[in-house]
Amino acid sequence: MAAAAMMVLILVAVYLTMLAYYFRYLNDFDGRVKEFLKRKKELIRAKHQLQKDVGSRDGMEAWLKDAKDVLEAVTTLQDNIQEKKRRLTSRLNLIQHFRLSKKIEEEERNINCLLRTYWENKFLSSSCSDPSQSLKSALTEIVKAMEDNSKSVISVCGQRGAGKTTLAGVVGKVAENYLKFRVVRLVVSQSTTTEVVQDTLAAFLKLKFKKKTEKERAEKLRLKLESEQGILIILDDFCKELNLKSIGIPDQMRCKILLITSDTTVCSSVGSSKEIQLGALQKDEALKLLEKSLSRKITSGISEVASDVAEECKRSPLAIIILGRALRGKGLDEWKEAFRSLNSELKDGESEEVRIVYRSVKLSYDHLKDNETKKFFSLCSLFPKNDPVAPQDLIRYAWGLGIFEGIDSIEKVSKKVKGVIENLKNSFLLLEHEKEHVQMQNGVLEAALRMISKDESFLRIKDVVGLWERPNNEDLESCSAISYVASKPKKLHDGEFRSEKLQILFLGGEGCKTISNEFLQHLKALKVLALRHGLLSANALQNLTNLRALHLEHCKLNGLSSLGKLKTLEILSFRGSDITELPDVIEELDNLRLLDLFDCQKLHRIPLNLIRKLSRLEELYFRHRNFEKWWSEEKSAEGSNPTPSNIISPSSLAIEPLKYQQSIDKLFDTKSRPSKVSVFVQNQSKEWNQTVNYLHRDHIVYHDNHVVPYLVQGVQTVRVECCDKFQAVFQDGFILRGMEDNSNSLLSDLTSLELEELSQLSWIWYGQTSNVSLQNLRTVKLKNCHRLKYLFSTSIAQRLEQLETLEIHGCNKLKQIIAETRDDLAVNETIHPSLLRPLCFPTLTTLKITGCPALEYVFQITKGQILPKLTQLEIGSCLELAQVFSFKDAADREEIEVPQLEKLALKNLISLKTFCSENCSIKLPSLEKFEVGACRRFSNDAMSKVIEHCRLKEFCLIKVGNQLCGEIFELPGGYVLSTMEKLILKEINKLEAIWKEPTQIVTLQNLTRLEVFKCNKLRTIFSLLHARNLLQLSHLVVQRCKDLEQIVDWDQISTSTSRLKPVCFPKLKEILIENCNNLKSLFPVSVAHLPKLETFRVNRALKLKRIFTHEGEAKVKSAQDIELWFPELKLLSLEKLPDLVTISPVVYACVFPVLDILVKKECPSLVTQFTKAESKPNVYAKTKENSLPKEENHSKLGRSATFHELPTNNGDIDWSRGMKMD
Repeated sequence: MAAAAMMVLILVAVYLTMLAYYFRYLNDFDGRVKEFLKRKKELIRAKHQLQKDVGSRDGMEAWLKDAKDVLEAVTTLQDNIQEKKRRLTSRLNLIQHFRLSKKIEEEERNINCLLRTYWENKFLSSSCSDPSQSLKSALTEIVKAMEDNSKSVISVCGQRGAGKTTLAGVVGKVAENYLKFRVVRLVVSQSTTTEVVQDTLAAFLKLKFKKKTEKERAEKLRLKLESEQGILIILDDFCKELNLKSIGIPDQMRCKILLITSDTTVCSSVGSSKEIQLGALQKDEALKLLEKSLSRKITSGISEVASDVAEECKRSPLAIIILGRALRGKGLDEWKEAFRSLNSELKDGESEEVRIVYRSVKLSYDHLKDNETKKFFSLCSLFPKNDPVAPQDLIRYAWGLGIFEGIDSIEKVSKKVKGVIENLKNSFLLLEHEKEHVQMQNGVLEAALRMISKDESFLRIKDVVGLWERPNNEDLESCSAISYVASKPKKLHDGEFRSEKLQILFLGGEGCKTISNEFLQHLKALKVLALRHGLLSANALQNLTNLRALHLEHCKLNGLSSLGKLKTLEILSFRGSDITELPDVIEELDNLRLLDLFDCQKLHRIPLNLIRKLSRLEELYFRHRNFEKWWSEEKSAEGSNPTPSNIISPSSLAIEPLKYQQSIDKLFDTKSRPSKVSVFVQNQSKEWNQTVNYLHRDHIVYHDNHVVPYLVQGVQTVRVECCDKFQAVFQDGFILRGMEDNSNSLLSDLTSLELEELSQLSWIWYGQTSNVSLQNLRTVKLKNCHRLKYLFSTSIAQRLEQLETLEIHGCNKLKQIIAETRDDLAVNETIHPSLLRPLCFPTLTTLKITGCPALEYVFQITKGQILPKLTQLEIGSCLELAQVFSFKDAADREEIEVPQLEKLALKNLISLKTFCSENCSIKLPSLEKFEVGACRRFSNDAMSKVIEHCRLKEFCLIKVGNQLCGEIFELPGGYVLSTMEKLILKEINKLEAIWKEPTQIVTLQNLTRLEVFKCNKLRTIFSLLHARNLLQLSHLVVQRCKDLEQIVDWDQISTSTSRLKPVCFPKLKEILIENCNNLKSLFPVSVAHLPKLETFRVNRALKLKRIFTHEGEAKVKSAQDIELWFPELKLLSLEKLPDLVTISPVVYACVFPVLDILVKKECPSLVTQFTKAESKPNVYAKTKENSLPKEENHSKLGRSATFHELPTNNGDIDWSRGMKMD
């Protein structure tokens, strides 16, 4: 009975399990179908995106094929579902629904697998150009673990420089885009406290902590996390000092925790449910990365030591990249020295992992170009871990420390700093960070701090004085730099810092205590002081008599009476501080060059005469809304409000009167102030670098949606970037105010106007233009101003008599550069007809226009000589451009001349038919360089008109259409191209011959460089007649010409031509033949005497049998070898030539006396042998009739010499001079 009952229970359990299994597929069938179709759309988008993105498509061909197959299966299933649903509207068929649900789950798994691979590849490829297998495997493991509901805590451990931080960023992006997680990422360090982590997570979860203990905060955070799902918390650089439970992160929850660490004990201490080891690179990956860092292929001469260097770096990506960048262009001795440095014994307290990165950084540091760069690198190492740094801060600190001696201008130092930053980024010692910041990698930072602690030359830091530890007095005497920045710094006592050598001091962190005079009185050598979130007492600065840069950012200031004693101060920043009034003592700072008042929201008064007394001031930073406060102060002081009556504010711009402008005018004395003062203005609602990056010299004020030059007579340069609300650059109402006496010379000093990323810009000038001069405007540059329809009115254009450079890029709606009708203008202009004159731009030298798809022509011109000074004209990607110049009322056969045009480039102009109107002819007598690319409607006849009267030196044709095919140089009257020096032909698929024969007479006596790429129907490059005149040819490059049979048409050789001048290339230095699979030979042996040839490369020519041949000549018979000398050849490369049999015929021997590199790879049929004389530098290439070398056969080559065959590896040769011979 009991057994029967047990059997019933088992059967019931089995039955219930089966029911649960079935109901899992039947539950919410419509919802499952909806989610399934949603995932299908995601896969379609991913497939389309990948097909568009060529850079990400490498290695994803199989993915695209799988995606196509899956989408076909999904579409079939979708049709099946629709058909079944149509049939089942009256009665539910559970079995069919079950089968469909199961099929949906199967296809959904396939889709998810493809999507996971897509997102992993997309973000990993964008974060590192060639990710390692270890990085790919770790990412896949992490994402799979995140999809597994049983795993909540995932830890990743790897050595320094292995790419853990990169991996963390990629995981975050994949989680957001593929798994639809919300992601919070926190970089922790030794100074990161539990409270800081709690605050960050609370802000992300929108959880508010009132006054609670750490334990109470942890409990509240735990309850919140347990109720959430779809959240990923990434804790990068996690250390064992932090406890997840004490933070409030539970062990088991529906959210995911990703811990990134270098400490292997962390994984076990936190109880990870999934541990992933990020390993080192594979050996071949390490060498590939090293080659990439070198920007060149590793030659055989250094390959062995390079491999040893990579192994000594323990295949750490960071160490390899840094070393590779440092050893670019270095010789074998430098490589050996690098290996010795890496291979030296461990020092006391030095771990293997620390040694790897430290020694690579040290070597790179030693290879930096100059001491200035080394000093600047030391400065960068003082900033906290994972803390991006703004270049403008680095500029100020570098100025204060005097790193760039002899430079007496902040602007010049700024340019110098930008160059040094680029140098350090190229060395991989600094990284680019978002929002125009830079950052030092953690491994590099740790190595730099350790290295600088031993460096006596500039900034010295004891090991104990790091970024996260409070220094002790006994360690400070020898220090010249201290950075004490912590989220919750310990209490600092008066008199704690004592150092006679300290030059730079960073102090910061929430809750920093009051800084008193006693605290700073022993730091008399201090040059730079940066205090953040601190309290500064009134007399705290009085002893810092050598201070050059003072940054008081987000500080509370209890009076600044001691500020006037800092006579050497040159940089002063109150950014974000609670200052209410600029103290009068600032006028005593005679050397002040920079004053920063950004984010001083409480600042309401600047004394009238203060700024104008700062005679050396170069840069002033402020928040533009402060003007209103300053104006209110001045109004109450003066008792009047001189608002001008002639302010014009068009309703379409919705601009309020600029009430505070006169207050700003009063800041400066126009008579006594220096000629250059930069005023940088911060927008109220956005960060500086998101609004106006740089408003260049001389008092430019940014106001809402236009620019106001409030000292009009002094405006020289206007540069505006990234201002979303800009509608007009200049508005006449604001300019006219106060200018009645000089109404005919508005903007007369303006020399440069640069506008970029102004999405709402509709006008450069809004309003009447009769009072606008622009007599000195020389440069106008515009980029991505998409609403702009024209640049200038006709009246403005006629006054641009000094304009030299005009560049326009990416203006989508631009139809005309000069508005031709009143309908195109913002307002009707009132101009007397007698003032109008023909348009000619008498000084314009450079004109560049790209990415303006609505532009129909460049200028409309009447007749005669135009643009008399124009030397360079470039037009590209203007899809509607049908002609360059439109000629109004031109007579038939009118001749138009642009006398000084030297360079002309026409690219991607799909509508371009002619250069000018068809009834006109164009004359370009000075044209030297002409480039035509992707202009498919530009005909041979149109091109002939352009070059008919010029003397071209460079000619480039790329992707031209059928209009320009057949013969390129089919010009009237047997035109002679005797001046051409460089000819480039690319991707002209229908081109059959370059030169028309036999009636066409073309001499190429000055041609030095010829490049032919992907001209698939071309059969020969030169006729025999042309080849005999190539006396100056130095470079010959022919690539991917599918049908090419001969370089020179040797079939024309006959006994009747024997009296003609022989073919020779006396100055040819380079030959590159690649992917020309129909070539069978290159040259006859009569041409093989190439006295200047230095580089000879032939790659991927599948049918090539011989380099030099008897073809077209009688075969030579000789008892002794005939030498073919190549006296200057240094590089010979023969790769992937499966049919190549010989270099030269049997009786010939090629002699290479100065050959440095010889590469022969994948040439299985080649029987020519390469040997080297033991006592001579000569290398020989000789083909024997029996293909067996015998020493007596070398009698002609060197009777007393001993010859050795060059070493091979499976038939391949990779030889360089200096290699040992077996």
